[in-house]
Amino acid sequence: MNEDTRTTPEESTAQKPKRIMASYGFGKFNYEFVTMAFGLFVIEFYEARVGLDPFLIILGYWIYTIWNMFNDPIVGHLTARPTRFAGKWGRRFPWIIFTVIPWGITYALLFSPPGIPFPSQWSSFAWMTVLLCLHDTFLSVWEVNYQSIFPDKFPNQKERRTAAGIATLVGILGIGLGAIVPALFVKESNIFSYATQGWIVFVFISFAFFLMLPGVREDRGMIDRYVKSLEQLKGQEPSFMSNLKDVFKNRNFLAFVILYMFYQSCTLTVQASMVYVVSYILGYGASSVTLMMAGFILGALITIPIWMKIAQKVQNNQRMIMIGAVIMIVFMVPLIFPQTYWTYVIVSTLWGTGLGLFWAMTGPVMADVADEYVVLTKKRRDGMMFGFRAFFGRLAYGIQVMTIVLIHVVTGFDPNTMPTIPSDSIYALGVRLHLALFPIIFLIIGLLIFWRGNTITPEKMKEIKRQLADLNI
Repeated sequence: MNEDTRTTPEESTAQKPKRIMASYGFGKFNYEFVTMAFGLFVIEFYEARVGLDPFLIILGYWIYTIWNMFNDPIVGHLTARPTRFAGKWGRRFPWIIFTVIPWGITYALLFSPPGIPFPSQWSSFAWMTVLLCLHDTFLSVWEVNYQSIFPDKFPNQKERRTAAGIATLVGILGIGLGAIVPALFVKESNIFSYATQGWIVFVFISFAFFLMLPGVREDRGMIDRYVKSLEQLKGQEPSFMSNLKDVFKNRNFLAFVILYMFYQSCTLTVQASMVYVVSYILGYGASSVTLMMAGFILGALITIPIWMKIAQKVQNNQRMIMIGAVIMIVFMVPLIFPQTYWTYVIVSTLWGTGLGLFWAMTGPVMADVADEYVVLTKKRRDGMMFGFRAFFGRLAYGIQVMTIVLIHVVTGFDPNTMPTIPSDSIYALGVRLHLALFPIIFLIIGLLIFWRGNTITPEKMKEIKRQLADLNI
């Protein structure tokens, strides 16, 4: 490809219509839909319905977390290598289309341990642990490749923020339906209903998968740049350990993924805790959690277009994501104390305003970090970086389950024998601690680390963009 006819990143992104951005957003829809349902029901199902010992739940989740330590980074490294489909379909698109369906099936199977309705402890433990690891493997391959497309597909800063805003709005639809639809099929008195919601989730994943295809397809410019980078690296492809060292030497990457891990720990713990609040403190059914979820979704939906306009004016992705974290912290404080159902709904709505901003900025901030990495190393290893981001994100599940289950053990709260608990009891205090206090602590720690560790500024990004255009990889 000669110098005059090559496709530059800026030219590639200039033609992206908003329908492609929305289509890309259906990948976020799928991820958020499953993550929401997963966070709401997996722990509660195995703790309260299956009756699995709390320490076996913690053990299973930490086996799954350790699996993540190796699975996500290796997936990122291996899927960045060329396949026979790369020259025609790109390096990411084939992996995306081949892993969505098994990812959905493993979610559904999580709720069908052997021996239902009277499963044994060890068979349930083994089933949960194996399915968690399988589910995570397919999710890792899918997510690493889906996320890795973003920096290359939308390299222009303005369109990157626009694409992130549109994709976030579509993803919020996934959060909303993920909170509402599965809950409609769950009946606490019927253990089989959890498997039903699992297969309903699979149906939604399959439908959104087809809507996602145009947005994740790699265009000719992206494929040509990938082929060019392969030619430049021919015979000197870096090893896994070499890539590992390069990634962890990047200060801005580490600052971001640590913030991302604590953000995920915060949101996952809050979401799972909402089921315990409505079911055991307020005495409503699990389906009543939908209005609380709808509250923070509404808050995010209303404010994201406003936040995106502000972000375009501020031109500082890192500052905007910190503002989102601060807003989330402020509106979690009232949740530490006893509240009525409608107060929970109102506060959840206010919390959603910060959640929407933080969530919308994760893509642009990570893309900025990936751009800096390309400029510093003269090679594109997005897969490895997003693999580690996926690992840190999934590490949050281990933090979530330890927080909830250990607080239950310390306070003596047993969801198997306590249909309702007084709001002024030690058990209710424990639920509020994992609903709000510990999530606040998580987010404060992540925010402080990011504030001290991040060095990317708007001026630095302009220079990175100039060098990136010269590299054209």
